[in-house]
Amino acid sequence: MNTALELGALDELPAAAVVLSPVRDVEGSICDLFIDYANRGASAIAGVPASELVGYRLREALPAFPPALFDQLVAVVAGGAPLRTQLDLSDRFAGRAPFSTRW
Repeated sequence: MNTALELGALDELPAAAVVLSPVRDVEGSICDLFIDYANRGASAIAGVPASELVGYRLREALPAFPPALFDQLVAVVAGGAPLRTQLDLSDRFAGRAPFSTRW
C-alpha cells in the first residue's frame, strides 16, 4: 500500500495521531522526536493546521514534556514494547490550551 494513502487514512480517526521520527545527536543517541505527520485530530488539539505541526520537534513544541515519558518513548523507538500511558499536559502547545493525550 502507498504510505500517503495509509497516513491519509489516519485523518479519518477522531483521535489525534502523529508519526514521530528520531532525531539523533552526534553520538547517535536519540535527543528529540521529529513530527513527520499529524492528522486532523492532532491539529484540533494544537490549534494549528496539521501541516504546521510537521517539522516541529517534540521537545520544541512541548518544552514541559516529562523527561521520564520521553525516555520511555525513546525505549520504544530502540525496540522496546509499545507504550500505553496517558499524559495530562498542562503546558501549552504554541500558546494553546492544555490537553490530555495517550501514547
